[in-house]
Amino acid sequence: MSRTQRMGLAIGLSLCSYSAQAEVQQLSAAGFAVRHEALLRADQASIFQTLIHPAGWWHPDHTWSGDASNLSLELRAGGCFCERWPQGEAEHMRVGYFTHNTQLRLLGGLGPLQSMALSGALQFDIKATEAGQQLSLSYRVSGDPAHQLEALAPVVDKVLAEQFTRLVRKIETGAADAPTAPEQ
Repeated sequence: MSRTQRMGLAIGLSLCSYSAQAEVQQLSAAGFAVRHEALLRADQASIFQTLIHPAGWWHPDHTWSGDASNLSLELRAGGCFCERWPQGEAEHMRVGYFTHNTQLRLLGGLGPLQSMALSGALQFDIKATEAGQQLSLSYRVSGDPAHQLEALAPVVDKVLAEQFTRLVRKIETGAADAPTAPEQ
């Protein structure tokens, strides 16, 4: 098989190796809730291990330092989902709850939501089904209606969709980045 054929196969597999669903579930000036789901072939332990190492799948464009390798997650109640780099540090969220291989809940506002003093709960659930493992991400945000959160929801949903896609791709293929077509 040629390199081009292998790349085409890899791209095809990355597009159809899981089924995904996404939706904005709730929307108002005072808050919103978004949800993303995927059905995966991997086992629960593998999914959870990938999930708790965000440096391996989080997009660097959505870090303060521009480098996802600066991310860490301390897996304990109150543990920090943090970013540390030579010029500074950031606490993205805190672990509110987890059960090994089935659930992780992080509390806080991501990115610019943090400076708006908004409350957020980002939850990942892993559930065994007859068809495979159901991985879901839900993020519920609430706060001052003056921030007009209904206008922010689509932007946050888009960023989380990208993160979720990268997480799923990392679980399924071992690489968070989408395969690129070879130069000819």
